[in-house]
Parts: sequence; structure tokens; C-alpha cells
Amino acid sequence: MLCLASVPGDAFGMFAFYETKAVPIDRLLRNLAERWAKDTNSFELTYRLARVHSMAFSTNLDVVNVRKDDDTVPVFGFPGSDSGVPETVTTPKTLLAQRAAMQHLTNAIVLYERAIFCSRAPRMSRSSDG
Repeated sequence: MLCLASVPGDAFGMFAFYETKAVPIDRLLRNLAERWAKDTNSFELTYRLARVHSMAFSTNLDVVNVRKDDDTVPVFGFPGSDSGVPETVTTPKTLLAQRAAMQHLTNAIVLYERAIFCSRAPRMSRSSDG
């Protein structure tokens, strides 16, 4: 019991569990794209959109889990266990599905490059616009 008394309070709150809900991946992509179009310099939105496109390419998922309190935050694993890499990669069976997967891969690459740019660029305050 003495050990627990010496552990800082923040150590217990390292990973938060969120309620999730399943949504069609196409709807998640559409919602993220709509938000991203309003702020293309947002690292978080750009990264999330890239990540969902990369998961759509590699997994062929029709449905993904998102946080109930923010339906633009995908949840691909339990907090602390999501490595960012899918456990398995699924190859599309049809030519049409292969083309869609390649488009997801292309989108993911472009958006990951954009996310890198956004992470390095200083954010301009909207109040300084004039």
C-alpha cells in the first residue's frame, strides 16, 4: 500500500477509455473530409483523415469504431494498444475494389505528407487576419 501512496495521480489516468460506436467507414471519411476542408492546416484532422484512408486501403473495413463524444476520432484499438499498424492486411478481391483501395492509398500518402507539413508549420491566429 505504501507503493501506491508514492505514485503520482496522473499515472492512473494515462489511458482513458471512451465509449465507441460503429459507423460506416465511408461516412467517417466524408465527415472528416468536410471538417478538414474547413481547416486544411489542422495537423489532427489531416492525420486522422490520412489514417482512415490508410486503414481503408489495408483492411477493407466497411465499418469502423469512433468515439461517441466525437465521431471524427477513429478508434482502431484499445487505448495504449493501438500501434497504428493493422494486425492483418486484406487484399481486395475484385478489380473495382483494388482501384478503390489504391485511391485510398494515394489519398493516405498525400495526406500524411500534408500532416508532416502541418506539424512543422507555425499556426497563424485567426484573430491576426485583419
